[in-house]
Amino acid sequence: MKVINENPKEQRQMFNAQEVQELCKNMDSVLNQVQQAKKESMAAVQMKKLGIDLDDEDMDSFKAELSKLCKASSHIMEFSGQLGVAYGPEVAPLQKQHFLGYFVQSLKDYKNITEDEVEDALCFFNDYIQETEHTDFTTMVELVTMYQTIAKHYDEADYV
Repeated sequence: MKVINENPKEQRQMFNAQEVQELCKNMDSVLNQVQQAKKESMAAVQMKKLGIDLDDEDMDSFKAELSKLCKASSHIMEFSGQLGVAYGPEVAPLQKQHFLGYFVQSLKDYKNITEDEVEDALCFFNDYIQETEHTDFTTMVELVTMYQTIAKHYDEADYV
C-alpha cells in the first residue's frame, strides 16, 4: 500500500485486473467477518444491559474493543482509496460491489459505532466520489444529507 500511495498512477502495473478483483473479493470477505464480529459484540452488550446497568466506563471499554475489531475495515478503506487514485473509474464497480454496502451500513449506524468507524465511512465515500468520478446526483444528495445529520449529531453530543 505504501508503494501505491507514493506513486499511485505509476503503480497501476503492480496489479492486473484479475488481481485487483481478487483483492477486492478478499477484502469483502474481511469486511463480512468484521461485521459479524461487531454483531456478536453488540449482542453481548445487549445481554449485559439486560442484567446490569452499564456505566460510561463500561461503554468506553466496549468501544475500545470494538475499535480493535474494526482496524481491518479502516485499512480496507485506506486501500480502497488508493485503488481509486490508481485506477479511477475503472475500479468503481468493484468498490461498489465489495465495499459500498459495509460503509453505507456504517453511516446508517453512526449512533451505535465508534467515531473512528464513522470517520472511516465518511472517508470511504469522499474517496469513492472524488477518485472514481462518481456523479449520480441522487446518491450525492443522500450523502450530503447524511453528512449533515452526522455532523449535527456529533455537534449536539458535544463531541466536536
